[in-house]
Amino acid sequence: MKLTRILLCQDSLEGILSAVHEAYVSRYGLHDIRIELMGQPAQTEMFLEYREIVTDTSAAAKVALAVRKKISKRAFDMIFNASCANNPKKAHAIYRFIVGGFYMGAQIENYLSEPSVQLVMQLSRQVSKEADHLFGFLRFEDIGGKLLLARIRPRHWLLYQLADHFTERFPKERFIICDVGRKRACLHIPGKPVRMVDYSGMEEQDGENIPMIDAIRVAAAGAGRGGAQMPSAKDDYETLWKAFFRTIMIKERENPRCQMNMMPKRYWDYMPEMEGKK
Repeated sequence: MKLTRILLCQDSLEGILSAVHEAYVSRYGLHDIRIELMGQPAQTEMFLEYREIVTDTSAAAKVALAVRKKISKRAFDMIFNASCANNPKKAHAIYRFIVGGFYMGAQIENYLSEPSVQLVMQLSRQVSKEADHLFGFLRFEDIGGKLLLARIRPRHWLLYQLADHFTERFPKERFIICDVGRKRACLHIPGKPVRMVDYSGMEEQDGENIPMIDAIRVAAAGAGRGGAQMPSAKDDYETLWKAFFRTIMIKERENPRCQMNMMPKRYWDYMPEMEGKK
């Protein structure tokens, strides 16, 4: 009896596409392979064979190029967004989407009776929607006049989308966007590629991970820990923004339910104008 082979991959686009590449080159049988994320609860089914896949960026790049050529650029964008979703079933759905796409071409996008296509499209919409929210709800604060800091706690992995968006908007600014839930940050320095930094091993103070700014800055420059910590400065524009927000409010027309529909409450933690309202 042929065992079902489970390919365990890292939770990233490169990790998932590396597993897709392994599924093809192994010639084991596309329907006899499942792709799952590492760290998920172990299966209780019988006749399973597990293999851990090491992320290979060159292999992932080959699959990405093949998706763009054989399916469509739109399909790759959907796969990219789906890979950022917080969903344990995304890896196998992406795999099945790619397998079907290599057979059907761009028509796979309309094959909504296939569960994997449905899930990829659903996850892509969820990620795009949350990214669109954060394009408007993300707030930067000035740190010592040296860089801008923003903190987020999104449901999905959105640092790549936010880094691209704000690099285009603020190409001459140094800024850091921290995903405080996942303890990851993107660092933008003018004239250099955006860097993704894992600061989970850095010290925390006040429960908000603010003191890691200097460590990230030093690490980005290629040095070790150390150096003077950058002073925190109160942003005058933040004060003006709060005053503007209070001034334009019409108390008699205040509608908290409508406000929460337009500005979901889960984004309020790091929005200065919403301090004291949660």
